[in-house]
Amino acid sequence: MPPGVPGGVAGVLMMAPGHRPDLHAAKTAGVLAQARDLIAAGKPHETVEIFDFNQGQKSTRVVESEIAISWFDPQGLAVMQNAAPKLSPDIPVLFIIGEKDNLHPKGKSLIYDKLPENPKSAYTVVPGGHKQTPIKGYPDIKEWLNRL
Repeated sequence: MPPGVPGGVAGVLMMAPGHRPDLHAAKTAGVLAQARDLIAAGKPHETVEIFDFNQGQKSTRVVESEIAISWFDPQGLAVMQNAAPKLSPDIPVLFIIGEKDNLHPKGKSLIYDKLPENPKSAYTVVPGGHKQTPIKGYPDIKEWLNRL
């Protein structure tokens, strides 16, 4: 691990955020209860079928119970606004979002503003939507990484 890098993490790049299990808690509650029961019974690798809604697409995913809890628990750390305040203040974050991304209107206040302050952190809005964000954000990513 490099000296002065907390836990070996030099920074976190959040790009094109979109996973919002907190918005679909009512639809996933029963399956998450089933997954918790399987985990409690010592069967974390048994699969469950869970509803997913991401970037306007509805789907059903078949995942191991422990993955279902990790990824879809509305109170868990996969919910970005839950995880944000728990990040170490020593770790800078580059948060890049597309101006047409569904989360753009509230991404800054919902997630970025909950991060611990770090002078190397930055919030950037790029042209385009969810799929264009990685391409449009490349110059910002390169510059930010060079500053770390």
